[in-house]
Amino acid sequence: MSQPFFVNLWCRGFSRELVLLEMIAIFTIKSHAHLTMSETIRIDIWLWACRFYKTRSLAAAGCKAGKVKRDGKTLKPASTLKKGDRIEVPDHSGTFKRTIEVAELLDKRVNPSLAAGAYLDHTTEAERRLGVERAQTASSERKTRKEGDQGRLSKKKRREWAKSIRPFGDPAP
Repeated sequence: MSQPFFVNLWCRGFSRELVLLEMIAIFTIKSHAHLTMSETIRIDIWLWACRFYKTRSLAAAGCKAGKVKRDGKTLKPASTLKKGDRIEVPDHSGTFKRTIEVAELLDKRVNPSLAAGAYLDHTTEAERRLGVERAQTASSERKTRKEGDQGRLSKKKRREWAKSIRPFGDPAP
């Protein structure tokens, strides 16, 4: 039965510190073996790692809802992605689609500056401007809906309405 490499070092007279460093290096390499870059990766993992979605579950839900496409075809969460693929991903605001080219495959979530280096954004400036305009109109519509009369009237509005409508034959105030 053969002995591990670090035991052989110890038997040959190497210092204890050198043997411990060698052991740490071997175990570190073995524990990080899953980080080796593969040729493909699941699309939901890559979208989460590149920070297009906050959680992997949301990335999978976006794929299932048909919001993520490659060559016009919707992708399932388990679809594979490789370098050079062009995909369409909705923007964070949901007002326009971004055209993204995969430059690097990531399987772990990284900080935003590294995540931005993992893809090339081919979205045109016209699409971006159109998305900003849509977001602004949606925001203004939300404000007018909050201010306007919709649904059941509040007590104050009901009293104002009652004052404005006088019964038939009553003199004007």
